[in-house]
Formats: sequence, structure tokens, C-alpha cells
Amino acid sequence: MGTRRPGPDASICPPAHLVTQPPEFPALLALLEQDGRTQRELCEVAGVDQSTMAKTLARMRRDGLVREEPDASDGRRTRYYLTPRAQCLEADLSAAGHEVIALATLGIPAARLAAFDQALAEMASNPEGALARMNRGKELRTVTAAEG
Repeated sequence: MGTRRPGPDASICPPAHLVTQPPEFPALLALLEQDGRTQRELCEVAGVDQSTMAKTLARMRRDGLVREEPDASDGRRTRYYLTPRAQCLEADLSAAGHEVIALATLGIPAARLAAFDQALAEMASNPEGALARMNRGKELRTVTAAEG
């Protein structure tokens, strides 16, 4: 960690672990993927509630990682943008994410990881399918471990 982009002021881009907190990681990644998201969009991507994201964004503003601007088409909404300080953390954040995944999956065979990824993808699509079935009037049932 600690990769710094060249520039007139190296202090603008300290190592990511010195300027970020774990709860900020999903929001930073979401904004790196698509800058200018609303708080609601960030909640959906990060999987947290509004109050948690509000506190996270307040911390990120305080630490100079995001700036906010009113939405051009709807002034009631606020959009969040990464500051140059946060943008230069991308390499460190990516490396940290890969390191955590490598540690978490250490010793697990690739075939088991692939099966796990497939199961997660299926689980993620279930709420959408369940809602569609409910809208068509079909009942949902719980699958027991013995059936799975």
C-alpha cells in the first residue's frame, strides 16, 4: 500500500489505509465505478441503510474524500463526487480488496470458489424472481437444507 501518483503535492495522496475507514470502502468503490451517485444509489450498491450512509458520507466529506453538489435536473437531490484526494486512492483500495479476498480464500480449491460464486449469483437473483412470482400470485415456499 502507499502507491502515490506523481504531482506537485504528494501529501494529497497518502496511503489509503491512513485516510479511509472500512465502512467507507463500499462507497468509495461505488463512486470510483460511477462518480456522481446519490445517497440512495450508494445505499443500494453498498447494501446499507440511509442513516448509515449519511454518517459515512459526512465522515468522507470531513476527511476531504467527497464533495456534494445539487442534482442538475432535481435540486432536491444531492450527488456525491470523489475529490482528487480520493481518486488517487484507487490503486491502494483495489490492492487492499484483492489482498482481503486472497486471504479469505486461502486454501479453498478453485472449483469450490466457483461453486460459491454461482450460488451467490443465484441468491442475488432470487429476490427479483420472488417479487415477480408474488406479483403473478404464486406462493413462495421455503426450501429446507435437506431439499437443497
